Amino acid sequence: MKKMMMISVLALLPTLSFAAAEPANRKSEVAAKIASVADAETTCLENPDNSSTVGMKECMGLAFEGYDNILNDEYKVIVADLKKPAEDEYDQKANAEILKRLVKSQRAWIKYRDENSSFASIQMLGGTGEGIIYMGKINGMTKARIIEIIDTIYGDI
Repeated sequence: MKKMMMISVLALLPTLSFAAAEPANRKSEVAAKIASVADAETTCLENPDNSSTVGMKECMGLAFEGYDNILNDEYKVIVADLKKPAEDEYDQKANAEILKRLVKSQRAWIKYRDENSSFASIQMLGGTGEGIIYMGKINGMTKARIIEIIDTIYGDI
């Protein structure tokens, strides 16, 4: 039941595209997607059937899927846009450099996110709460990364 509720909420999230939104609207659209996932996670966690460690980890895992999908969708749109032919040679070179740095940064960030989340979970090392702390950290870092990428590409909008 909780999986179906979370999956149905995630399915309602609109897909963002550069053509569909001006940069000034992107941050608010992405924030709305993040809020939808967060609300679904809260609803899932508030369900008495999910009061066990297993239930909480499952809700947090489903939320991670939502956040990770948003991050991957935004990343793909930005990469595709950077690969489009630019109006002039300067912009073409700039886009190539931005793409190179974005890819390198994202690869490093994924490793950092995973290792940092693992480190944060030592608060409950060996306990049943270790996975909950890990998922909480990974979810928080993924949400923050989505906003960081949007802010870096489009400026602080």
